Amino acid sequence: MMQSPLSVIPSAELLGAGVVRELPAELALSAWEVLRLVILWADEGRGSTAALFGPGGLDAMLEEIMGDAPLAKGEDPRVPLAAVVAELIQPEPDEPLIARACLCMTEWALPRQYLVTALAFSEAAAYAMPCARYAFLAAKLHRQYGRHLDADRLLAVAEKLAREEKDWETNIRVRLARGSVDLLHGRYEQAKALMVKALQTCKRYRLTGAVLGEAHHDLLVAETSLKDYPAAAEHADAAVGAYGKGHPRLPHLAHDLAGLWMEQGDYQNALTVLQSLLARHFHYDPVLRLMTYASAVRAAAGSGDRAVYTRLAGELETALAQAAPVTVRHGPAMVDAAWGASIASDRTRLERWVGLAARYGAQMQQPEVVEDAKSVAHKPSAPRTAAARVTRNQGLARKTLAALADSAAA
Repeated sequence: MMQSPLSVIPSAELLGAGVVRELPAELALSAWEVLRLVILWADEGRGSTAALFGPGGLDAMLEEIMGDAPLAKGEDPRVPLAAVVAELIQPEPDEPLIARACLCMTEWALPRQYLVTALAFSEAAAYAMPCARYAFLAAKLHRQYGRHLDADRLLAVAEKLAREEKDWETNIRVRLARGSVDLLHGRYEQAKALMVKALQTCKRYRLTGAVLGEAHHDLLVAETSLKDYPAAAEHADAAVGAYGKGHPRLPHLAHDLAGLWMEQGDYQNALTVLQSLLARHFHYDPVLRLMTYASAVRAAAGSGDRAVYTRLAGELETALAQAAPVTVRHGPAMVDAAWGASIASDRTRLERWVGLAARYGAQMQQPEVVEDAKSVAHKPSAPRTAAARVTRNQGLARKTLAALADSAAA
């Protein structure tokens, strides 16, 4: 049996101490025991657990997890915990089933802000089912919540497994993820090189659909950062075509395309698309909604619509209160909002949003966000809408709005 490639350096969260501190007392010990059980089973060869625990050992654990209390309505975390133990009682445990049960715990924990638990069980899923896609998922979650060292470790595992499995889609996504990290640190040319390699791999293996769309999408962001706006627009157009109608990534693409337009001084088309996003999308994800509000605040300020700016600024504060816990997206969002306040000469909000951006950047170990916040505070306001750019971008704006309408209807 294959030992987990993750077993060399498990994260502190996976070892369970943070889980015990975070969860309610009636659940904490059971969750900790299940995490330790998955690690032990994976490290000892992934076979039968009878030799590890003796006859009846796991049966007692299963009874302890379920207890006497009736199951709660909706999601009850005891169910996935019990599913892991029940499967490990079997002579040949089902690895995918154990991994899915661990991810059910992650899905349960995230909206309740049990962040340590969510991350620990995402990594436990990669322990249970050592494949590139589970390791990559765990890496993405760790990155999102500012656990950069663990994210780097998990990404390296995902890259190794993707090569071994010849899983080219995950291999491409690993390269794109590494490129995104370089973007965050201002290494734009290095980021672009990784993303170009990812796009070349798509073409080499004739991969289409979502993964091709993601490669073009990330290159849109890279070229925007490098200020090669025509190349960015070409990648945006290619991404819309690759994603196709109704794809869930289209709203994300529209948000980043609005960012490109604002960099060109076209705040009007950006505002139109961002308002469409707020009306129809991202209701399920408070963090994405926060990002969209922040961009819309900037676009409204740039287009000179003071009434819309004031309304969106108030709604942004509501979105910010709802977008907990803090992620790596919070700081950049508040930088965007601060640019809007700068353009609108709104000194009170500028000071507040710059302060929040710097605080979130420090909390998530993003020194580049802290520097961006300082830059907003000391640079003059950006120019208002460039009329020629508005006209030039209208065709792609109409195409994007049509795609968003199809996506909302899907």
